[in-house]
Amino acid sequence: GFAYGKMSNNFAALYTANEVADGDCRKINTTNTSCAHILPEVWQGKREVDEDAIERDGNGMVGHVGWYVPRFAVKEEASLAHYLGLIGKDNREKLAEIFKRPVRWMDYCSMVSKSNCTSDDGIAARPPTDEAEGKKYFVEGLFTGHFRATERNNCTMNPNTCTGHMIDYPCTWSAYTDSQLFWNNISLESDAPEGSYSYSDMLGIIKASNATKSPIMMVWWYPDPTIDMYDFVHVTLPSSSRECLENRPEPTTNRCEAPREELLGKKIGSCGYNTHSFEKIFATSLRENTYNTPIEERSPAYEFSRNVRISDVDISEIMMEWTTRGIDKWNYDPREAVCSFVSKNYEDGLNLKQFIPLGYPRVVEEDSGYDSPFLSFSIALGALGVLLTLSAGIATYLSRKSRLMEYAQTEFLYLYSFGFFVVCWGAIVYSLMPTKASCATRLWLVTIGYAFALAPLLLKIMSINRMLSAARKFKRTKVSKSHVYYMLGGLLLVVVVYLSLWTALDAASPKTTLELRTQNSNAIDEYLYCSSEKGGWAAILLVWQAIYIFLAAILAFQSRNVPQAFNESREVGNLAYCLFLLFILRSVVYIIPNDAIVESVRSGIMSTLLSLDALLGTAVYFGPKFFKIYRGTADHESQEIGKGSVMVSGLHPTLGSRAFSSDGSLKNEKEGISAKEAPRLSQKNASTASIVEASGPFQGDTERSGTFNSRNSSVDDVVATPLATFHSIRAMMVDEDIRCAQEEEEEEEITFDFVVDADESPAVNAVSTATTSTLELPQGEDATNHGLPKNATSSNSNTEDKHSVAVEEC
Repeated sequence: GFAYGKMSNNFAALYTANEVADGDCRKINTTNTSCAHILPEVWQGKREVDEDAIERDGNGMVGHVGWYVPRFAVKEEASLAHYLGLIGKDNREKLAEIFKRPVRWMDYCSMVSKSNCTSDDGIAARPPTDEAEGKKYFVEGLFTGHFRATERNNCTMNPNTCTGHMIDYPCTWSAYTDSQLFWNNISLESDAPEGSYSYSDMLGIIKASNATKSPIMMVWWYPDPTIDMYDFVHVTLPSSSRECLENRPEPTTNRCEAPREELLGKKIGSCGYNTHSFEKIFATSLRENTYNTPIEERSPAYEFSRNVRISDVDISEIMMEWTTRGIDKWNYDPREAVCSFVSKNYEDGLNLKQFIPLGYPRVVEEDSGYDSPFLSFSIALGALGVLLTLSAGIATYLSRKSRLMEYAQTEFLYLYSFGFFVVCWGAIVYSLMPTKASCATRLWLVTIGYAFALAPLLLKIMSINRMLSAARKFKRTKVSKSHVYYMLGGLLLVVVVYLSLWTALDAASPKTTLELRTQNSNAIDEYLYCSSEKGGWAAILLVWQAIYIFLAAILAFQSRNVPQAFNESREVGNLAYCLFLLFILRSVVYIIPNDAIVESVRSGIMSTLLSLDALLGTAVYFGPKFFKIYRGTADHESQEIGKGSVMVSGLHPTLGSRAFSSDGSLKNEKEGISAKEAPRLSQKNASTASIVEASGPFQGDTERSGTFNSRNSSVDDVVATPLATFHSIRAMMVDEDIRCAQEEEEEEEITFDFVVDADESPAVNAVSTATTSTLELPQGEDATNHGLPKNATSSNSNTEDKHSVAVEEC
């Protein structure tokens, strides 16, 4: 409804608005705490407030406080409209006779009604049901009100003290009625039953006066609809002056408790009321919150409220519209009156349009930007990535029998190409108009795609590095494809669980951002983008992708010495470098503030970078492989595991690295190391050893074999590990059924066939890996002649005059 507040000038409500979080009164949990940002009508003189917590401005109206009398009473007695017709002894009896005392419902029933209101007498239809109802002066349809002359109105009995009745303000309000009546000798007084009338009492008396056509004299104010609604006339009082205003009686407490002497004051201060320029009072939090809001989203309410001015004539027009509608007096009638006034005076009359701040009203134009040429280009680039990754997968399948592809493990190549295939679809979705479905889909596609692309590659390289390390230590390691797949499945499960939690708890959804075209323009462009309430979800995914790239760089470095058939360090290193640069760019684009970049442009850049990730990742990793297959060099390079030279690093503290030819002799004979010394290393001066099979599998005129028991050798004398054991790596990862599946449970074995050519240079072909090896030597040969430890023992092992030598595990 349109009810008045319970108190006027409620500055405490403004203080509350300053204290509540964000100045938002809706965040107050209690219902009995006043909270407001604007007091639109405050009479001048209210200065006993915290001026630092408020802002003041005029509202254009002028307020009048005065005495009012119904027009029907003035028509019968015109002298009532001027104080000269009220003063003196000559007017005492007139006032006492005209202005009778109002009677409450319960008093009427007990003192006036002959039937105690048990029957309807045209004034009271029934007795009041409770005390609250009994104290009312008017109840529509039940009690029309009543005025009666008491002993105070009887001038016959009290010729010098009889008075008429005056309806004064509540004693908690400021008024000078006692001083004005006393010093101007006006025979009226306010004698409310409980010492003072309340605001609701005054309204009830006004309605009773109108219903019964009983004259009343009252203190009221204007502008207020009551004056127009019940047609009151303003009574002229002695004009005010500065001297009078400066000598107004101002009681030290409220009028309810002040002694009469303070209420009467001096004669010079008994003039009529002065007019007041109304003020608007604002809580400072309203201005602060307004200007802390981005200009695109800023409400014009504060500036408009400061600018608008409305005159007494304007407010009278609104009030007349209100009071004459007669449809829904206390609800929609006043609303309709205001709306009607604004409609009539928006450009004409008062011209309210002039008070609207510059740049308002805003015109929001949906310029999403997702139909721009740049977004079309990013979609096309993503489609190109889809075709390239799909082509890479198909080409891998067609060349799957190539030895290069066998060593590279086609299953992992399929996963790699599939991963970037999915990433490209995510890039395409990035370029589409954000919807609830697309916002979630693109995150799933990109994250799952990177997991499929990079995780299998990293696991494969880790497995190769692990087997290489074990081979150097004469140890066998079991790495099966199923184990790698389990690890991959575990990683994918972690990613899926994380994305599921994100989608369930804080799914990305379309949000809007607004951008003002120019400073004083009223046109605002609205852009859509995807976002979650908390940005930490996406940040964790960026960290996850950074870990992928970091591990790829480390593993590429660790596998740099792997034989060429298995060596992908160059491709993986280049891949990590490209992905790292694009990752940095994506991270920069991600952290750019919303107000610094158009969201459609951000999405287009992210889409382009993701597509480039897939394109470069596919080209860098698959390109060299397909090029070698096209040139016909793939099988030749992959066969280097059975051909080539023996490379020994750190053979001698002064000689350093040496290269041995296929016959076992030094390539540089000037160093003076014989062919027989080539396989012998000392752990003290050998940091790494890499021996590649010299003469192909199982070739030579004379075969010599022996047995090494590695558990009996000393730490100081170690036989160089034949790193031709990559045949075993190939056996493990290309054909799992051929690898070493027949070793004993408690003791693992390695069997090497040493093939000795006519010049007795050792050529090594490893056919399986283990920690216990068998090497057979010709009868009568010393172990040291073949680079074996001095403490190795020999014995006749069979009828073919061959010796066996046992060596401790290194």
